Amino acid sequence: IRQFANSPIRQFANSPIRQFAMSIETISPLKISHIRFALFDFDGTISLIREGWQGVMIPVMVQLLLRAPRHESEAELTTLVSDFVERLTGKQTIYQMIRLSEEISKRGGSPEDPLVYKKMYLDLLWERIRGRVAALKEKSVVAETMMVPGALDILRALQQRNIPCYLASGTDEPYVLDEAAAPPDFRDYQALLKILGL
Repeated sequence: IRQFANSPIRQFANSPIRQFAMSIETISPLKISHIRFALFDFDGTISLIREGWQGVMIPVMVQLLLRAPRHESEAELTTLVSDFVERLTGKQTIYQMIRLSEEISKRGGSPEDPLVYKKMYLDLLWERIRGRVAALKEKSVVAETMMVPGALDILRALQQRNIPCYLASGTDEPYVLDEAAAPPDFRDYQALLKILGL
């Protein structure tokens, strides 16, 4: 961090938080005297359970668009879908499905309700990740292998400093709660004291 020496993060010198912070570019320096709370996204920031979800969502959307009467090539549709999936990442999954419905309509198709597409995607995603969730719950894998490297260290360091943590996610609440309860139970590290954005 360019402003590290003048930043409140300096209180975390020689900790995992400092190591994490050093890999982040600071656009503008923090002007607070201390860290009051931390906000985390769940998927891809803390958890890797859903890693590879784009490899499920994009192909199924492309296949659905190929059924429309006036469609482009598979390669062109893959580029289109990859672009809007990436731009809508971070929002709730339904927004990607709404966009899919719009794209089907533009190509002369009669789209299903976006909730139908969402269920289709979630069912396919579950097939991909069910073994991961089961392995975590059975403790047959090391839990940290399903976490972003360093995430657990950061949560522990924040907990030791009594810094409240909040979890935001575009993933539906029941899935986040289920996955977050698998070992290591993120609630032990205050990451689920309050869940936002579900």
